[in-house]
Amino acid sequence: MKIPHFITENCSKSVEQRNQLIKQILDRLNQSKTDLNPESSIENILPTKSDHNNELTLANAIRILQAHERARQGRVHAYFMRRMKTQLKITQTKTVNDDNLHQCCLVIQTIWRQKYTEKLYQTKQIEQTLLLGMVE
Repeated sequence: MKIPHFITENCSKSVEQRNQLIKQILDRLNQSKTDLNPESSIENILPTKSDHNNELTLANAIRILQAHERARQGRVHAYFMRRMKTQLKITQTKTVNDDNLHQCCLVIQTIWRQKYTEKLYQTKQIEQTLLLGMVE
């Protein structure tokens, strides 16, 4: 089966555009790797294997402890927020307000009364037409 020419042209254009986009992204990544500030990199925070004494400086120890403490607090905060959201959902779904229940009952009663009176009206109308001899 022969593939039409216009389809192959459209496909080749989209493939070229994708390739250009991928090249741009890779160029940005390579550029960002070379632009990294050496003071903010992880190698400066953690001790290297080339250290003879394997000692942590006070500044490095403080940075490590602060990073771990911030991460721990973030996890605790996320846990409590998740718990609060689930409790709120549970209370919203389980609680039925008495006012809401009362309003629902009123709506059901009014609709039932309306249908009941419509049915009575129809039966009375049929009785009247039979009485007058309009319907056999």
